[in-house]
Amino acid sequence: MKTKLEYQSDITETNKLICERYWLREADKRSGFIYTCKEIGQEFDVKHQDIPSIVKINSHLVVLDCQCIDCGKTKICYTRSQLIRLDTIRWRCDDCREALEKRMDQEYLEYRLKQDRLAEERRQTALEHINQCRNTQLSSIPSVTELNDVDKLLLAV
Repeated sequence: MKTKLEYQSDITETNKLICERYWLREADKRSGFIYTCKEIGQEFDVKHQDIPSIVKINSHLVVLDCQCIDCGKTKICYTRSQLIRLDTIRWRCDDCREALEKRMDQEYLEYRLKQDRLAEERRQTALEHINQCRNTQLSSIPSVTELNDVDKLLLAV
């Protein structure tokens, strides 16, 4: 993995050495860090818990062979865990991921609206069919005045 360590312009020499040791890896392996935060802290007389924040404030690691799959922006890591979890093949920057999520949300909204329209059309079709059946039944049933006496008696019961 090809990387480049970049520093803040106002970094002190001590912090620069801390950052270099923090990011130093065996043969450019992703997780093969040579120094632990505890070792770095002991060497520079700093609490080992403070090492990641010192590094994050003063430097970042540019992962040269990891670009956004959409826009080509190069990945920047501020912590070791970001580097370890990095998917160099399918990485997407925050801006592109946000744009993708918006696009997917919009597509889902359009899909839901289409489904709602189709459901409404099915309801309308069913209502039209029911109304046609009712009209057919009403038109085929004779009025009470047209019934013979037996049918009138049966209807009354």
